[in-house]
Amino acid sequence: MPTLVSAIVDRAIVQLSQVPGVSTQVYAADRLLQYVEDAFDLVFEEHWWSAYQSYISADLDGTTGHLTSDLLPTTPVSIPETYITDYKNIGTAWLSDSNRPIPELSPGQNPLLLSGGRPLYRMADYTFARRPIIIYPIDATGTITMSVRQEPTHPFALTDTVYLDAMMLAYGAAFLFAADDGTNPGQVSKFQALFKQRTDRMIAADNTGALRLDSRQMGDTDMWWELEP
Repeated sequence: MPTLVSAIVDRAIVQLSQVPGVSTQVYAADRLLQYVEDAFDLVFEEHWWSAYQSYISADLDGTTGHLTSDLLPTTPVSIPETYITDYKNIGTAWLSDSNRPIPELSPGQNPLLLSGGRPLYRMADYTFARRPIIIYPIDATGTITMSVRQEPTHPFALTDTVYLDAMMLAYGAAFLFAADDGTNPGQVSKFQALFKQRTDRMIAADNTGALRLDSRQMGDTDMWWELEP
């Protein structure tokens, strides 16, 4: 559920057996704010969280393989001005009239030998900061639909809202704080174990939906086939 960063900092302060409250822990609060951000980045890279996933479509320009518009998703998180600027935040890409994903271009393949009007491959490209993808052949046309994840603006502020589990991030911040402090090895091990345990549990919970393992199986619930006798 959505949680203010300040609430996660407060929870980490309590976990560390300090006097609760950002206002009473001026030094610790600043450090824990950074550690909340660091913990978030660690788990954000580890798993494709559904809370930050969205879908966006953009047209190909038909001459350079680039998109004609910047990638600014508006759902489900609707973080203002959070453009997709890193290729790692583009998951699957499809031509809008197809369920078959556009594969990554192999490093051993010459993209300049590809031609035709239909997208065949994709790869990272930072010609346009807010369109970090290029499609081959470059003269392909059409509309590309992409699953993307919205990465929050850094650095975090206490007034920011995050959409990952507050307990997980508090354990992560407490672990990083205790490890940096280094005065209590038992406390370090405790928070490290709790952070990993909670992260594994949250990832498992986020993966509870049905996963389609074969892209050829694209039948909908309102479709039927007559079996041959």
